[in-house]
Amino acid sequence: MSGPPEALVLVLFQGRVLEVRCRGQVLPLSPLEMELLDLLARAAPKPVERYELSERLEVSLEMLYRLVYRLRGQVGEGTVLQVGRSTTRRGKVHGRAGYRLTRPCVRRAG
Repeated sequence: MSGPPEALVLVLFQGRVLEVRCRGQVLPLSPLEMELLDLLARAAPKPVERYELSERLEVSLEMLYRLVYRLRGQVGEGTVLQVGRSTTRRGKVHGRAGYRLTRPCVRRAG
């Protein structure tokens, strides 16, 4: 039997994420990974559409997929979930529509 999920702790200064902690450890995240996590945390528990994330981070969808992959490696596989499905104009399923943060997130002013 497992306990409650570990909280991610975002240490903020003037609205900017300075540090991210998980399981008591400071995570060595890149600035883009930190910004991605911040966008997901602000929207949690609601999902954020992948095109919005791509636009806000000013990266391609392929780069966004890489960022999500690396972020999952740092914070745990089940923390950032793919949600929904988008469809093409012809009605074919075209992958996942967005991402959402599943783990509780605590923000601390620093």
